Amino acid sequence: MQSGISASKELVSQFNDLLGSPSTFGLLINIANEQLQPIQTLTSSPGSSFASNVDTLLTPHIKEKEALYIILRRYDSSPALVAVTYVPDTAPVRQKMLFASTRLTLVRELGSEHFRETIFATNAKELTSQGFEKHDAHTALDAPLTEEEKSLGEVKRAEQEAGAGTSKREIHLGTHMAMPMGEDALAALKGLAEEGGEGLVMLKVNPTTETIELVPPSSSSSNPSSIADLVQAISPSEPRFTFFRYTHTHNGSEESPILFFYTNPSSNGGRVAIKQRMLYPLMKRAVLEVASREGLNVDKKFEVEEPSEITEDGVLGELHPKAVQSRGFARPKRPGGRRQQQSPSPDPVTILPTFYSTKDQKYLVKSVPRHSEHSFFRDDLLTPYVEYMATHPRSLLVRICDFLGASGYSIGRILRLAPSHHIVMENIMYGRGRRSDESQKRGGDVDVDVDWEDWDLKPTSYFYPERDIADGALTSEATKSQLADEFHDKIRLNKEQADEFFERLEEDTRLLAEYGAVDYSLFLVRMQTTTSTSTPSGSSPGQEPDAAAASSSSEAVTEAVLEEVAPPTEGPSVPPGPPSWRTGIASADGKYIYRASILDFFWAKHKLQPMVMTVLIKLWNLLISKQGPMSITTTPEEYRQRFLKMCRSYVEVVG
Repeated sequence: MQSGISASKELVSQFNDLLGSPSTFGLLINIANEQLQPIQTLTSSPGSSFASNVDTLLTPHIKEKEALYIILRRYDSSPALVAVTYVPDTAPVRQKMLFASTRLTLVRELGSEHFRETIFATNAKELTSQGFEKHDAHTALDAPLTEEEKSLGEVKRAEQEAGAGTSKREIHLGTHMAMPMGEDALAALKGLAEEGGEGLVMLKVNPTTETIELVPPSSSSSNPSSIADLVQAISPSEPRFTFFRYTHTHNGSEESPILFFYTNPSSNGGRVAIKQRMLYPLMKRAVLEVASREGLNVDKKFEVEEPSEITEDGVLGELHPKAVQSRGFARPKRPGGRRQQQSPSPDPVTILPTFYSTKDQKYLVKSVPRHSEHSFFRDDLLTPYVEYMATHPRSLLVRICDFLGASGYSIGRILRLAPSHHIVMENIMYGRGRRSDESQKRGGDVDVDVDWEDWDLKPTSYFYPERDIADGALTSEATKSQLADEFHDKIRLNKEQADEFFERLEEDTRLLAEYGAVDYSLFLVRMQTTTSTSTPSGSSPGQEPDAAAASSSSEAVTEAVLEEVAPPTEGPSVPPGPPSWRTGIASADGKYIYRASILDFFWAKHKLQPMVMTVLIKLWNLLISKQGPMSITTTPEEYRQRFLKMCRSYVEVVG
């Protein structure tokens, strides 16, 4: 949770009533006594339209200085609901922060599968019938998408349209809400919980109806006696949820723990497979919760892609880990790159992120060694990130092409010398030092040299222990130099460029704040051109070229630079339409080419390590010195606002 606030029993009850009553138009929610509390139910009259209900039932409850959560029934098919967070600009600051940070909690607690969209409104006019019409017109605009991004968008729509009507019993997909599950599957789980019952239960998701179904056991796999037999029973081509009673002997005594395996093979491609791979992570928690409710206590959980990754040694190693004596190790030196992001000081055996570039320089491979970071990206942010990037092709968020996790064991992982997870992302510096043959083919009219500069920018007004304790006297200059850069210049843009830049920043950081991310940075690249041009036709060597010739030369230089540094035109690096912040934006004065990307959005406030750091910094401020929060301990919305303010301060609108 983002703020420690949870849904009250009254809210859960009234929300369930709303789901079961088509005549209930909406539900108004407030925060009181550190809980989400229902205020009032909005009941529509027969035959009334959504627009008329908004104007007659909702509008009277919208106040200029009071934040409010609103759930509205808007669609006939499932998911039928819209979650609205109304936080007016004139509301008290504490209320604004509290409502913004609890927005995600509301949807999660009630079950995100019931909401087709979430809306964040700051003006009362947005919550009128005309406001919803403008919102629909805006969301209906087609974005310039690549074929891959169009496919992902179709998968998302297919998930929303998948059947919701079912006569089967329901289980909880969100914390409290319902999702269908077959009666035979429930009976099988209950039987596995009983001593002497079946030793194996496998479940699958029906992608058409989005229901949980029991996989009928075959004669050869109904009761596997070993891990090897279990691997043979699990489908190598389709995802599965598998519960297995593993009877084995350890230290002379027989044990029978219940194991849970979530397998999601990547070998089976196609649209159906992609949709299934996106459905299963959403269903996993629901399956575990209903198993617990049926009396089945899982002793160990495993997540792998291929069933072949499950081994007896690996399972035994997890069930009966050997004690490892922790020892101090020197931090490995970061290979390559110009600067490393400074994060909270790790313990002596925690490794720091490392960066590598592929041989063709198109991609960067970054390790994600902290469990709090890679688990946040995998479990919380990955699916929303994919969906968001599919519908926002001009986003400034760095394009992550793959997420890799090691499933086996090694000495390096056990001793925490080697990271277990990596991400592969586009290299925004692609083209540095690369010269194409095109400048030679232009006949010498324009000869271009490109000087590259880059900055890793984040707000520096936070408390940094390395810099602020004892005025930095206790920390080496090398460590302090690894803090965020400072940009002592301006990004010179015309108004249209600046407006688009700010709009992208607003939308991208809203997503990050919604899922609790802080401490991300803006990576800015600036390319300065040094050119020499042949004398324009009609001018003598000692004469100044006329204005038209100078303008033509400037345009040629810009085109030449963009051609020199443009990303590759194959694979995931295909530029989404015209020049963007991914490929290069020319400055308003024509002197520079800019690229920009938002990086390192893996630090989430609701994970264990960040929560511990937050407590420590609060104690420091309370007992020793009031220095304020660090960038990793502040709230997501507060960091977002300070980050946006920093970005705006660097922009100069020309003309």
